[in-house]
Amino acid sequence: MKKLFTLVGFNLAFAATSSFAQIAYTSTNSTYTENFDSLGTNASTVWANNTTVAGWFALAPLTNPVVIANQTGTGTTGTLANFGSTATATERSLGWVYANSVGAAGTFSSIGLGISNATGLALSSFSLAYTGREWRGYSNNTPVLSFQYKIGGTFDNDSTNSLSGNTAWTDVVGLNFILPVTNNNLRVDGSVAPNFTAISNEVTGLNWLQDEVLWVRWRQQNLSGTDAQMALDDVAFSAVPEPSTYALIALAGAGFAAYRLRRRARR
Repeated sequence: MKKLFTLVGFNLAFAATSSFAQIAYTSTNSTYTENFDSLGTNASTVWANNTTVAGWFALAPLTNPVVIANQTGTGTTGTLANFGSTATATERSLGWVYANSVGAAGTFSSIGLGISNATGLALSSFSLAYTGREWRGYSNNTPVLSFQYKIGGTFDNDSTNSLSGNTAWTDVVGLNFILPVTNNNLRVDGSVAPNFTAISNEVTGLNWLQDEVLWVRWRQQNLSGTDAQMALDDVAFSAVPEPSTYALIALAGAGFAAYRLRRRARR
């Protein structure tokens, strides 16, 4: 059974560092989690970036989503999708039903999260884990949810694969979700094996400063024919400060302990 949505060490605060608001990350080594179960089982409901699910955004090349539809993997009309094994299943996941009404062939749509550094420290790495769920197969395993991140700016979507001209985003192949089962374009149940993959990795070498926003996103491309349907679930994120910051904290702690010992010795 999945755990309920939690915020540990986070505030649902709105950062003023960008035109979008984000989740505020307030405590190092704390963990933010989201399983999208709060989307519920309504057949269709309004989608608003950073509101329907706080901190989360979805952008498409042709029509940005204004609704999110309850899907099980059988639908083929393009939409932002709230997937479940049945229409009434309480465990949900977030993805796209990709079609030409969402984006022309070859273009990409994005889903992602903005996190503001509110720890007071420079953070040097983050760990991310999630479950990628497949709800509809494809003729081969080409479909992928490609993971990228950047620091600063706003959430945006490159509708074509033009990252050579947009160096702000960095690919992390180790956090990609590759379609696990082909199944010839037919529905599969993303809640049972082998139709899902647990994925985790650490990204190091950051210089994520106080009040800066870290953006993470997953991109899916519109391929020929009926597209695979892939979704995110059980997202967990944590970050740590620069090693030098840890050293300073340790030294400060040691100095305070020595001071307390001297005070006691004088009594």
